Amino acid sequence: MVTIRVPRELREAMRRFADQADWPEFLRGAILRKIRQLELEEASRTADLIRAKTRPGIYDSTETIRGDRGRSA
Repeated sequence: MVTIRVPRELREAMRRFADQADWPEFLRGAILRKIRQLELEEASRTADLIRAKTRPGIYDSTETIRGDRGRSA
């Protein structure tokens, strides 16, 4: 369970629209979206760290593609 404090004006507005919005469901969804965003950012930072530790190679994908197609480079 999570409890949040909102200003009185906001609470009154939420009550006014309570029949049109499921506030607990909305907040659960907003929290889930934020968690997914933060997880993606974390994964991106991790990938950047891994990429920074690797040396750039001298790999020519053209030769591999031509070889797979049965042509010589």
